[in-house]
Amino acid sequence: MACWSRRRLVGLAALRDAAGQYFGSDTVEIANLQYREAMVLPDSGERIVQSILTPVDDSTAEFRFASTSANGADDWRTHMVGVARKESPARNGHAAPLELDRVRQRCAAVDPGRPLL
Repeated sequence: MACWSRRRLVGLAALRDAAGQYFGSDTVEIANLQYREAMVLPDSGERIVQSILTPVDDSTAEFRFASTSANGADDWRTHMVGVARKESPARNGHAAPLELDRVRQRCAAVDPGRPLL
């Protein structure tokens, strides 16, 4: 059981690394993770593994973690699916910095004759 758990964590680490490379950030979140099939690693030999990310928007991508035998004779097997997100300061509990220049651009017109409330 410990060996299986260690291997499962290796798959999650590979997904996090792939998402980090994709978003150009070390702070990524893996969400809606679904295990579809265990990835059985042979005692000797290798498996070809792919982390496939499909963009949803600038900070979100759907992912699929799949593998096949080293010689490519087996069909591709999907092991995990879910969503990867680039974490923003607002999402991880920190307020995003206020960009005063952008606020001033949006609120450039002032109407001194109208009350604020």
